[in-house]
Amino acid sequence: MKKTMALVLVVALMVAMFAGIAEAKGRPAGKGKPADKGNPVVTYVFKGDVASVQDGSVTVDVQRANKFAQSYVGQQVEISVSDSTRIVKDDAPATLTDLVRGDKVVVQSRAPRLGAESFTASGIVAESAAAQN
Repeated sequence: MKKTMALVLVVALMVAMFAGIAEAKGRPAGKGKPADKGNPVVTYVFKGDVASVQDGSVTVDVQRANKFAQSYVGQQVEISVSDSTRIVKDDAPATLTDLVRGDKVVVQSRAPRLGAESFTASGIVAESAAAQN
């Protein structure tokens, strides 16, 4: 009986270890294929002022950025806005048309797809120029 119990524990530990290894490799436990074969998701964060707002995008004068977006500091970056982009201005839900030149913004975006030169915002947090004074 003790040998059977020991065997069951060893098998249970092996299964638990295998599940942990699979998750560490980006696989759901019990699945044989990786969850994402591509590169890890990289998030770009731009901080600056709104330079202009067009239909479907906003141009930002980038003043600060996270480590992935450092090469854009001091430049203007056009950022597309999709239906899934969350926009907040002065702590209230907003739309792209609520943004105006001079608003301070923090824009979060994933890395552009291979070959693409534009960013699509996943979130924009803005503070109106009037609220800054």
